[in-house]
Amino acid sequence: MKNYKFKASFMKTTFLASGLSNWFFNGLFYYLLSSGVEKGIIDYAINGGATALILSLICGGLALPGVKGNLKKGLVPDGVWDREHLIGHCAPKGGFMQVLLASIIVTIVFTPICAGIFALWACFNAATTFALPLAQVTMPVMTGAVLHGFAACFMALMVTYLVNVFAVVTYQEANSQGPKYLKIARK
Repeated sequence: MKNYKFKASFMKTTFLASGLSNWFFNGLFYYLLSSGVEKGIIDYAINGGATALILSLICGGLALPGVKGNLKKGLVPDGVWDREHLIGHCAPKGGFMQVLLASIIVTIVFTPICAGIFALWACFNAATTFALPLAQVTMPVMTGAVLHGFAACFMALMVTYLVNVFAVVTYQEANSQGPKYLKIARK
């Protein structure tokens, strides 16, 4: 039960701190950088992929020191995530590699999701769907900003979760192997 409470608290804090702020700021940046030009599905997917990579590197880089600090203070319960966790099997040792791997995973996952969001929007917008093929459909800037911000919210949540799992698994594994390995994991 202790692990469940920690995970619920972690997800709530991550959503409030990282998710909502990314929703707002990425939607705002999308709106400002679009400068009134409607985007097609390819532009929207490329924009989503670039956002996923850059956002993941920034959020992961900001989340990692907080996780390491919480681990050193003992705020993370023992066994909350371990090597049995699906993602724990591929956790790299170093912090930079943890952030980089999380960023690559999020980019691979969210580039097609952004294209799918656009395609779903086009399917529900009957006026443009029946008049034009999907490759020629464009999304209004405000709708794109809201949907892009929505995707950015979940990108931030996913990368923060992955970085936390990687850091905790690596730290707990090093802790169980002795002080020499613990020193390496703290770097």
